[in-house]
Amino acid sequence: MSAGSFTELFLQFFAWGMYNTLWDVFVNMGIVYIPFGFYLYEAYTSTREKGSHKMNASRVLAYLEMKLFIGTAVLTLAGVPTINLSLGNMKFNQRTCTPGSSVAAMISKATSGSGTGTTLDDTFTSASMGGLTAKIPVFWAAVFAVSQSITDGVRVKIPCKSSISETSYQLKTNQIQDPAVRQEIGNFYHGCYKKARAKFDANTPSNYTKAQQQAGDAGWLGSKFFLSESGYYDSIQPDYPVKGFPFDENGADKGWWNGSPPKPQWGRPYCKDWYQNSLRSKIISTYDNTWWNNMKLTIQSFKDDVPGFNGTPTEADDLIIRSLIDVSDVKTITNPQDSVGTGLGNLWNLINPFGSSRSKVNVAAEGVANVGTGLANLVFYPAIAILKKAMPYVQAFVLAGLVIFLPFLLIFSQYGVKETLTMGALIVSVKFWPVIWDVGDWMDASLQAAILPSTAGFVNGLTLGAAEALSINDDVLDYVIGAWYVMGPVILSTVITMAGYRVGGVIEAAGNANHSGKSAAQKGGGMIESGINQERKGMK
Repeated sequence: MSAGSFTELFLQFFAWGMYNTLWDVFVNMGIVYIPFGFYLYEAYTSTREKGSHKMNASRVLAYLEMKLFIGTAVLTLAGVPTINLSLGNMKFNQRTCTPGSSVAAMISKATSGSGTGTTLDDTFTSASMGGLTAKIPVFWAAVFAVSQSITDGVRVKIPCKSSISETSYQLKTNQIQDPAVRQEIGNFYHGCYKKARAKFDANTPSNYTKAQQQAGDAGWLGSKFFLSESGYYDSIQPDYPVKGFPFDENGADKGWWNGSPPKPQWGRPYCKDWYQNSLRSKIISTYDNTWWNNMKLTIQSFKDDVPGFNGTPTEADDLIIRSLIDVSDVKTITNPQDSVGTGLGNLWNLINPFGSSRSKVNVAAEGVANVGTGLANLVFYPAIAILKKAMPYVQAFVLAGLVIFLPFLLIFSQYGVKETLTMGALIVSVKFWPVIWDVGDWMDASLQAAILPSTAGFVNGLTLGAAEALSINDDVLDYVIGAWYVMGPVILSTVITMAGYRVGGVIEAAGNANHSGKSAAQKGGGMIESGINQERKGMK
């Protein structure tokens, strides 16, 4: 037996174990046989209502024949636990997307051997479940197997596509943890960036391009303009020594030492050398190589959606570093008012990068609206992330609940075909929920790319966050996708369950038609027999 997630796998095993427990109790108490007594009761009351004609006996027998046949079939196939389940033989299928690739793959993971790779391997064991045994009826085993195969077959065909908002959220939630690197970034901010930015703000250079303005290149420590333009990082030095750069009295440190011992151990490098040859690599090395490379491949994959973005490894590294530095809270500013002023200045540049002639009142109003939108999304974005993580757990719990209470459905429905097929359709629909979520992910990622068609918008979407960069359009998209995650499965389950109910009704109608056919044949045979008897009497 296979499942769609490790949570579903373990909960299914437990649920079928509880199903077996309930079924054993109902068997020992004789409850499973009560529906057959109802068949006799219904046949008896129906006969009494229609009188005591001898033809009623034939109808009763035909009715009981059909009800007993259907009831016994449902009891045997959908009620009696038959197929053994073992944690060691169960597996779950996981959809994976290689970063940078649009082709999905379905990987099967078994609980035996290496296990699921989660903490559930040690928690959900036969010993921890008290030696619980689990068996599954033939019909439900087929329903689960077919529905899982359909779901996996569809999911693997859905293209993989990285979402700008999700990528931005991952970057924002992976802050730099190394205190030494955080401190050095703060030192670089005070010793290099503030000086370069002060010079830049005093007289914005004419060669600062519109594309750099739109992308806010001067708004982060590794600014390409500051690194490449003469008079900035190539000539600015910090006012204090930097560990890791030996003192060079004939080079960068010339004039910093008066010659009296002891000779300084560390020197004051030029900011360009400090960032490119030390700080940049230190930031990258603080992260796991796998995580960093996957994130780089993900960002590079956006080159097909963003015009003007080349997606080179260097560009991808710079975008990751820029986002991490912006959210790492390491830029300690002595005067809090300076922080507020800088933030408002950056907001003004984003709103009005070309010095538009719009009134300051309108611009201020738009700024307040964007700030409000950003603050709202500070709460909404984590909520969406939690929702996406929670939905597979909801699916697993729903399926477990349906399984545990199946004995009640079978008995109270008197082993009805309509009810059994309706429940089967409901299970198929719940198993299909991951397809709805994968489609939602693809639509979200595709529409995000459409809303951010420019390189500047893409950069701002990753570094500032999609919420701040896209404003109202992105808000609407997020709310719609959030509703799709919740309402899509509900609508699907409703439609498929109605179809299952309809199919069950058709099968029952067919059974009733068969019963009517038998009655009609018996009536026809009685009429012929009566006619023959009359002829015989006439001949006499």
